[in-house]
Amino acid sequence: MTTPEKLAELRNLERKLSARCFWLFRLFLIITILLIFLIVISAIGIIFLGLGTNWILFSFEGWMVGLSTLIGLFIFLEIIFYLHFFLLRRKRLKIGKPKLEFIDGKKVIDITFPRGTDGGIYSKTYIEIDNQKVLRLKNLMIPPDELW
Repeated sequence: MTTPEKLAELRNLERKLSARCFWLFRLFLIITILLIFLIVISAIGIIFLGLGTNWILFSFEGWMVGLSTLIGLFIFLEIIFYLHFFLLRRKRLKIGKPKLEFIDGKKVIDITFPRGTDGGIYSKTYIEIDNQKVLRLKNLMIPPDELW
């Protein structure tokens, strides 16, 4: 698999993972709001209506423990998804990063015109910038579609 194909695959995987994380976060917000609403109803029933602590399926403390556990679980899952997303993005950026090249102990700075083209016949011109750097200008002479 070539480097552009790997980059495209990683970019697609990154988009899918981002969509999954967004869906999970939305689910987390909806469930949390529903549980907070149930806790408020339970508190209103206990304080104002005097219905007792177990009138809405669980006790008030049970609802609080359940909400805390669920929030902790979702935070843990969000951290795992974020780390996976961060590592995937880091891998994609590492693959797309140009590798350093040296000629006669001098660092080569490569400029290609037009940018992002692959294939074809290029002219290469080397210009010495200083004792440590060389500029390589690559100019497309014959595009790949005109070769055959």
